[in-house]
Amino acid sequence: MSAMEAKPNSTDIDPATRLAYHQRNPSYTIRVICCVFFIFLTEICLAHYVYRLINSEIRSDYVAKQDFQQYFLNEIRNENGRQEVSRIIREYEKLGNISNRKRRSATGNLNYNLLSSPGDEPHVEFFNPELRGALEAKDELIRQQTGNKGAAPGGDSWIWLSSYSRIPVSQKSY
Repeated sequence: MSAMEAKPNSTDIDPATRLAYHQRNPSYTIRVICCVFFIFLTEICLAHYVYRLINSEIRSDYVAKQDFQQYFLNEIRNENGRQEVSRIIREYEKLGNISNRKRRSATGNLNYNLLSSPGDEPHVEFFNPELRGALEAKDELIRQQTGNKGAAPGGDSWIWLSSYSRIPVSQKSY
């Protein structure tokens, strides 16, 4: 069976002798092998072309180690080369030793909150959550007796942090 012939219908083939398509048509296998070989050959040609292209680009800008000194001296003797070197030196002098890099030190980032006196310490109360109702009643009684805004130290009211801790309003920070 050639590639141009039509495929036989499934009704024309005896079901008892049903074979896979590549076994019924040996040229199918040959065509697949030829396609794979052609793709492989194309890949090799492409790789060779790309290698030659990259190699020629590298060699056009390449200066051999033994030729560098002569090449450098020729560039410096040229007026444009001297102007470029002078421009670079002037730019460097303008910048001076200004650097965007910041020095880090082990002791520079220690921002401890060292309190000068015990009165500066933050006042936080921790208690059993079951006692919250009794504490609120006691605070209400103190507030009525003193006439302050709240029962916290300094006459402040309390801010509840959780069900078992609170701080005075004056010490909250956002």
